[in-house]
Amino acid sequence: MKEVKKYSNIEKDLELEVIEEYVIDGIHRFKLRIKGSNIIFNVSAEDLEEAVKKVINMMKSLKLIQ
Repeated sequence: MKEVKKYSNIEKDLELEVIEEYVIDGIHRFKLRIKGSNIIFNVSAEDLEEAVKKVINMMKSLKLIQ
């Protein structure tokens, strides 16, 4: 079952789905997708909360959110 994390801001509500969680060369990685889109983020993180924070920062850098 996929986990879904919600992120809300003034403009829109976004949900991030965990597509995959894996370890490669000792590094924990997460693939998260913006629900309802084909936009996928692949980040390294110790846990899901850190992965979500990294994805939110990436979305801000890409101006997908403010």
